[in-house]
Amino acid sequence: AALILLLFLFCFVACVLGMMLFGGQFSTTDPGQFGLGASVIVILPDSEIEQYGTVVAFNSTHPHAQWRVLMRFGEEPAVQEALGLDHIGRVWATRPDDEVSGSAQIVGWSPRNNFDDLTHAIV
Repeated sequence: AALILLLFLFCFVACVLGMMLFGGQFSTTDPGQFGLGASVIVILPDSEIEQYGTVVAFNSTHPHAQWRVLMRFGEEPAVQEALGLDHIGRVWATRPDDEVSGSAQIVGWSPRNNFDDLTHAIV
């Protein structure tokens, strides 16, 4: 039992260390790797802080921003109101090469979720 506990402790420490060293380091701006389900980095309007999210929809007829992004941290109503998210925590965003004032902008994405959170670091 002590050996198994030691093994789990070692795995946990390795995951946290991997998150500290490699978290967010594998992002790219190559448009060929961007699509639905991609883990993206978004800068919201009136903010300089990068937020993480997942692309959940695409609408080519949307007037300003074509990509619907579900933000990773946006479930609380106060956060949704402060960041300009809808009631589910989503926002319309543009690609990096499209600059639309007042819209969220996708500035990078990860081809895989490498060490970005504890769940993916454990896997």
